[in-house]
Amino acid sequence: MAKGNPGWGMPEMLTMAPPTLTEFERTVRRLKLKPHQYVSSEELRAWVVRNSHSRYVPESLLTAWGIKVRVAVEG
Repeated sequence: MAKGNPGWGMPEMLTMAPPTLTEFERTVRRLKLKPHQYVSSEELRAWVVRNSHSRYVPESLLTAWGIKVRVAVEG
């Protein structure tokens, strides 16, 4: 009878969590947008304005729309 963990040193692929989508990615999917359509989408822009301070939004999109994000400084 072998002692110890026979899988020691092996990757635990079965226990890894599947990748999850960000709220931004879910919104883009719900709106059925392709990346080249992001800037021209009024619905996406409205979502970004409401959520840019609490959700991930690609920096390039914020820049394209001239949206500034507040940065919280801990101290």
